[in-house]
Amino acid sequence: MAQVKIYGLKKSLNEIKYKLSETIHNTIVKELSFPKEKRYHRFMALEDEDMLFPDTKSEHYTIIEIMMMQGRSEERRKNLIKALFVNIEKVYISLKVSTHFTNMFPRCSRMEQAHEIVA
Repeated sequence: MAQVKIYGLKKSLNEIKYKLSETIHNTIVKELSFPKEKRYHRFMALEDEDMLFPDTKSEHYTIIEIMMMQGRSEERRKNLIKALFVNIEKVYISLKVSTHFTNMFPRCSRMEQAHEIVA
């Protein structure tokens, strides 16, 4: 079982909450072979004054924490992170929301950075 916390600005997070949850859940189910009925997501929709981040980030800056029991191989965890990057970006694009991945790592592409994070 994985427990997921999603942090973001209330004004931005509320517009994508359900689609984002569905995407995260489906990715976890696929990449970790979790049962579909085991979804534990908590959204922390914060006011502007409660979430401080650099000016280089957009208002759609989102933090996702995933807690799960030990036992998953490093390779499976890396594959999960890579798949989350790809699938979550699709959510932002499909909802015509400016993707935060573009602004998150300005000097390299999203996939280069994802690879660097999990390498």
